[in-house]
Amino acid sequence: MADGSVSLDFMENYARVRERLYGKPKPVVVSIVRKKEEEKKEPAPVIPIGPFQQAINELKEDEKRMKHPLLSGLKGMKSREVLEPVILKYKISYKELSGPSRVAKYHLPRRHCFAVLREAGFSTPQIGKLFNRDHSTVVHALQMWEKFIESGEYTV
Repeated sequence: MADGSVSLDFMENYARVRERLYGKPKPVVVSIVRKKEEEKKEPAPVIPIGPFQQAINELKEDEKRMKHPLLSGLKGMKSREVLEPVILKYKISYKELSGPSRVAKYHLPRRHCFAVLREAGFSTPQIGKLFNRDHSTVVHALQMWEKFIESGEYTV
């Protein structure tokens, strides 16, 4: 057709072919969903569960305590717990103790740390790894610590 219109026969044929290829067209369903008023939900109350809740509170306190600037860089909860009193006593940071410096002011605190860790059950290679030292250095420091204790110069 010259005016741009399509014959009815062509449209019916097109509809039959399309139905055969793609199946019958599904009817369009329009649904309106209404939102329910949002209910304000209050958070569930925290019920203390005895020792479990106490353990959680202790962990939170430990996290706060372990963020002490002198203890920064020290990894491992057990080693932190063991070394915290010694490091705070000498007021020297863990980074200074584990650093490469051989200045005399670090000898006594380092040896004390080694001894405390050894008493806590750490092996000499583990202690060496914590302080960037060889295990033989740790063994020597422990021997020197024993001599120091025996001399009676150390007071708790």
